[in-house]
Amino acid sequence: MTKNIERVLGAMYGVAVGDALGGPVEFMDADAIARQYGILDTMVGGGWLSLAPGETTDDTAMTLAVAEGIMANPDRPVGPVGENFISWAQSGPKDIGGTCSSAIARASQLLECGSQTPEEAWREASLEVAHNNGGRSGGNGALMRTAPVGCAYFRVADCYLHAREIAEMTHLDAASSEICASYSKAIMLYTMDKGADAEAEVQNLATMLTRWKAPGSALNPSGWVVDSMDCALRAIREAGGDMKKAIVTAVNYGGDADTIGAITGGLIGARKGIDSIPKEWLAALPKDICLRIDAFADFCANAGA
Repeated sequence: MTKNIERVLGAMYGVAVGDALGGPVEFMDADAIARQYGILDTMVGGGWLSLAPGETTDDTAMTLAVAEGIMANPDRPVGPVGENFISWAQSGPKDIGGTCSSAIARASQLLECGSQTPEEAWREASLEVAHNNGGRSGGNGALMRTAPVGCAYFRVADCYLHAREIAEMTHLDAASSEICASYSKAIMLYTMDKGADAEAEVQNLATMLTRWKAPGSALNPSGWVVDSMDCALRAIREAGGDMKKAIVTAVNYGGDADTIGAITGGLIGARKGIDSIPKEWLAALPKDICLRIDAFADFCANAGA
């Protein structure tokens, strides 16, 4: 079994460019974006995080933490992924979601005691966070980082297992887990050049959303995992499968624009490949981000050999 490295690169760079394009307009609504930019389709920087043009946010940081954790131990990725989450959180990032922050902090405490396996510690942490959230841990913070799972694995069972367990390190929520697993499976199939099967999984993903959101409901670019996935799928449909247009459409919805852009970029990137991403967007990304993505793509290309 092999992976199409161009599609793996498309998925990973798709996450990064969607994140970087949307970051400056996060929390703005569509009308405000239109007044300021017309249609935002270039790396402008700015926004509430004062980003440099092309600078990425927690979406890409956590995506790379997952990717490098899988590289360290593909059979049991939770431990190294968790170590990466903790190191990143302790480095003082510009932004980190509340659910992720709480789960990482609690897991770090539990692991310092040394009496639990990484899997046990992260499970307990996510259970406590979900309880403290009133049973609500359905934000998009797990979905935004799950593309590497689809890139790295070759079997549906492995993809589903690791997508769910990595999602549930921080977000213990049925909708989040199921959407992450289906999204990862679609990326897995695209990167294995099984386009027809991947398209069927994308349709399955769209149908899945109707469990929580009525068909035809108003578009809402919120941080709820169901809304975010709905926005990404709508953007891809509206763009007719064109990668640039899909990501531009997604971020111009506003709201949680960086994450919706990242989710859209990961899925359409796996479908279309790296060559479909505008070169000027790629050139704007930080070089260290590019090197880390390239290393992970090489790993994925050789993992099934």
